[in-house]
Amino acid sequence: PTIGTLTLTFQGGNGLKNAAATSLESTGSSGTITGDWGLLAGPTVSGVAANDPDDADALYGNGDTITVSFSENTNQPAGATKANIDAIFSFNQALGTDYTGVWTNAQTLAITVVNATGALPPTVGGLQLTFQGGNGLKNAAGTSLESTGTSGTITGDWGLLAAPTFSAVA
Repeated sequence: PTIGTLTLTFQGGNGLKNAAATSLESTGSSGTITGDWGLLAGPTVSGVAANDPDDADALYGNGDTITVSFSENTNQPAGATKANIDAIFSFNQALGTDYTGVWTNAQTLAITVVNATGALPPTVGGLQLTFQGGNGLKNAAGTSLESTGTSGTITGDWGLLAAPTFSAVA
C-alpha cells in the first residue's frame, strides 16, 4: 500500500457496531494513511583502501589515494573538495592540509592527497573514517537515513619499496 493514497472503506453488512450493539452498522471511509513503513539505514563503508598510484616509495604523501567503498549505491553528495569530504567524514588520523575527491561510481569515493603537510602520517591498519552528523550521504534513491558509524581500518599500502639488489659481488 502507498502511504498518502490508501484509504479504508467499510463494506455494507459488516456488522460493526458499538460494544452494546445498539448503534447502526459503521459506514464511511477513512482519511488517507499517513506515516511510514520504517526507515532504511543509510549506506555503510564496506572498505577503505590506501594506494600509491606510482608506487615510487612506501611513504604517505602527495598523490596517494584513499578509496572509500560503500555497501550500496549512494546519492553521491558533494565530495570534490577537502571541505566537502570533511562534511561527510572525520578521520582519526590527519590526512594533511588538502585533499580532493571524485565519485568514480555511485558506490566509490576516491580521495587524492594534494598536500600531505601536517599528516602524522596516517597508518595502514590504523586510519578510520567516521560519518559526520548531517553528512547528507543516503542511498541512491534518497530514501534512507543518513549514513552513520565508523569504518573498519584502512587496508592497502602507501607504495612499495623496491627489492634489494646486489651492487657488487666479491
